[in-house]
Amino acid sequence: MKKITLLFTVLMFSTVGFAQCINASAYGTLVVANNGTVEAITADSYTEEYAELSSVIIGNDYVFTCEETGPILKYITVTDVTDTVIAFGMSPLTVNAITATDIRVHFTEDAACTTGTGVNHATTIQCISVSCVPPPGPANDDCSNAIALACSSLTATDTSLATLDTDDVLTCGPASAAGNIWYTYTGSGSAENIELSMCNDTGATPGDAAYDSKIYVYASGDGTCGTLVCEANNDDGAGCASFSSIVNFTSDGTTTYYIAISGYNTTVGTGNLSVTCTLAVSPNVANQDCGTALAMAVDGIAVGTDNGNGTINIGNPTCDGFGTIQDVWFSFVAPVSGTVTVDTVLDGTATDANFVVYSGTCGTLTEVATSCQDVATSANTIDLTGLSGTYYVQAWNGGAAEEGTFSLRLSDTSLGIEDLRLAEGFNIFPNPFKDKVTVSAKNEIKELSVVNMLGQTVKTVTPNSRDYQLDLSNLTSGIYFVKARVNNSEGTFRIVKE
Repeated sequence: MKKITLLFTVLMFSTVGFAQCINASAYGTLVVANNGTVEAITADSYTEEYAELSSVIIGNDYVFTCEETGPILKYITVTDVTDTVIAFGMSPLTVNAITATDIRVHFTEDAACTTGTGVNHATTIQCISVSCVPPPGPANDDCSNAIALACSSLTATDTSLATLDTDDVLTCGPASAAGNIWYTYTGSGSAENIELSMCNDTGATPGDAAYDSKIYVYASGDGTCGTLVCEANNDDGAGCASFSSIVNFTSDGTTTYYIAISGYNTTVGTGNLSVTCTLAVSPNVANQDCGTALAMAVDGIAVGTDNGNGTINIGNPTCDGFGTIQDVWFSFVAPVSGTVTVDTVLDGTATDANFVVYSGTCGTLTEVATSCQDVATSANTIDLTGLSGTYYVQAWNGGAAEEGTFSLRLSDTSLGIEDLRLAEGFNIFPNPFKDKVTVSAKNEIKELSVVNMLGQTVKTVTPNSRDYQLDLSNLTSGIYFVKARVNNSEGTFRIVKE
């Protein structure tokens, strides 16, 4: 609802394009600290809501913000609790000598009072009066003052007064605009699996946090803050309430690792950080990254895999921007049809198996449109068309209780194998073969084409008979596809030369 007052009438003549926008839906409360810091109101307001703030000091000056990721600035109206307008304008909105202790802050898309849902907005307030003096920040606010952690330790953390080290945090996974504090961990001399937990999981792990936390881990080449390399990160841990965090990485036993504790967007808060150490165990399978991807055939056969004890990928696919990515990698060459169905099969111990398909080469991968599939606690599938060349599949879950054995299957649903067999009694044997295969059908075989894994036609013949021996002795060992035409039916068959 838009409240129209005499003041609005006056302003219409003096400030064209600005309005007082009053919303009916309340979301978010804050007791204002008045300490000169930027205080988060919410991280997920819609531009049809208002937040309720208390402990505002009459006569002080404040700055209010409302922005969508981008940043895209939005419109703000400040009122008292009776919706009497105090100030309004685009974010950031400065209000001098505020006139109420308890206020409402209304958020809209623009001065025309356009509203919207489904898009989160970060909203803040900051007292800028000289009397609003920030208290001292945490001792480990800067990387150079990081506090050392030990195995089996539990450390109380508080980021509410921390500042942001943008040059470090923005280079390790999803960025944060919240303040961060720093810790270090140095190994015991032997390789170890390290678990850092602020996971609010009702005591399953020692750590906890009641806010949307983030954990970043960096390896330091020389033990200082000057040579940090992103090692691992986590925003939303699997099974962690309040979007709290848990992250695992492998310590080589000697490197010093720097750990930044932050929050989603501008979110800050308190929590306990636990450190759990166990002797390192090698991943259960070797295909842990793009460079070691396991080559698969597009043949409809499910290939078993296991991401147990897997390494954590520091990059997040678009459909899982905040989770822990404990993954395994595969590659395939698109068949001549350009059609591939990719699906995961929960036929083992894993409780979740997601995937994304990439084109390009390792180091310069691009997600294939719509291929990112992340449906929790179930298998995932997607039909892709128009493919050509080599592709990579990253399959993952959140690790911990989700990790384990599952299968990946690649199929070409355009092959029409069963149709040709049923309609024409088509058969090809032996398979695998050494030099020759025999092809037979109930009716005359019009044409046979042999295609390699690169999609290149390497042989074409016109048998014009019901039985034909296909000589492929000149081909190298590998997987090939035989495309057959009998009467008006066609089908493609996968064969393997030994």
